[in-house]
Amino acid sequence: MKRALLVPLIALSLLLPSTASAWNPLTSCGGGSYSAWPPGNPNTTWHYAAAYPSNDFSVSTVIDVFQDSFDEWGSPGCSAFSANQGPDTTQDPMGWNSSEAAGFYENSFPASLGSGTLAVTFPSWGGGCVLNNANMVVNGYHHTWIQGASGNDLQSVVTHEWGHWLGLDHSYYGSSSMTATYNGGTGDRTLSCDDTDAVCTLYPSGGTSCDWDDDCSCGTSCVNGYCGGVVVGDDDDDDDDDDDDDDDDGASSGSCSGPLEAVVEVEPNDSHQNGIVQNITSSGGDLTISADTWCWNNGNTWTGDVDWFVVTLPCDDQVRFTTNWSGPSDIDFFVYDTAENEIAQNQNEDYSGPASAEAYGSGTLRIAVACWSGIPTSYTMEVDFYPWGPGDFGDDDDDDDDDDGAFPGDDDDDDGAFPGDDDDAANDDDAAN
Repeated sequence: MKRALLVPLIALSLLLPSTASAWNPLTSCGGGSYSAWPPGNPNTTWHYAAAYPSNDFSVSTVIDVFQDSFDEWGSPGCSAFSANQGPDTTQDPMGWNSSEAAGFYENSFPASLGSGTLAVTFPSWGGGCVLNNANMVVNGYHHTWIQGASGNDLQSVVTHEWGHWLGLDHSYYGSSSMTATYNGGTGDRTLSCDDTDAVCTLYPSGGTSCDWDDDCSCGTSCVNGYCGGVVVGDDDDDDDDDDDDDDDDGASSGSCSGPLEAVVEVEPNDSHQNGIVQNITSSGGDLTISADTWCWNNGNTWTGDVDWFVVTLPCDDQVRFTTNWSGPSDIDFFVYDTAENEIAQNQNEDYSGPASAEAYGSGTLRIAVACWSGIPTSYTMEVDFYPWGPGDFGDDDDDDDDDDGAFPGDDDDDDGAFPGDDDDAANDDDAAN
């Protein structure tokens, strides 16, 4: 199965504005069932096609972009979708018998797909709607790639392709990452509410946490960190129950319930590799770090300020990491656990805060904050233990009356080469990608 993303020259008629959700599955099986990978964590595993590298990026950059683009589909609280990187493969990402390979075609590209095609994804399924394989290839033969808004932004296009990989066809919703054409810029890196509707229908988690309105279904606002201000699955005690010991509130909660702490950045703290970091010993409460940074990048390498905070916790709990700042600067952050595995990050094109990510925190956390582009700016990094939000900052227990009122709860145009393909080549006039 072939899915391609096209330049807008040949598909302007497909870009019709809409105010209604318009996502489409690759296939439907009736009874509300749609094409999707089987339940699990991860739902799918992808493999970097090492024999098909990019001419424009290092291997490490490509792998980061691929995984970050997958992670975007699991970012809304209502989405349970997850994808992991497996071992590298030598398989051809366009080979009919390849398995979950992703790479670049730099020396040639099939004429049948058209030179305007930016990338293609080949998802497949057997009987019913269960996806069982996918491959993806980026067209580096006809197109040059960058990370940024002044050309073909790789992360935007790959985020779209992963939408096909996880089971989606093209959408008619104007700001969706799954519209049939790429119009430039970096906006498609971030899901729209229509994309959220789609991934949460295919891979529902039941959660309602959010950072902004597009993390919620279309027509629902993000209020105090939750869609509509309501936590689905909240398990508070009854109002007439004075006992306060379940502390469930719809998310896993551990032992971090100390007082609110505030720390001011102390320079230098710009080299984790050389041990030049700011060490913070936490008493186990919510933590706010106030700091400053300056921005500069050279191609795909940070040459500006990178702030490193090493936070030692006496407890373990679900935690939301949030950076907040005023634009116009692009602040990113990365959080690593004791074994230095990345557990949370935000590196979207956010030019003002807040920007958040969630993980389970324990032991020693290493937090890196950097500005990719923009002007020198002040920011805060919040380490907020569950239950999250202003009303519960510094308090990981329910109120005595268990009210929690301050923060509620917490097409296929078959060319014959690939059956059912949707390559959307230059002569394709359908309305789905």
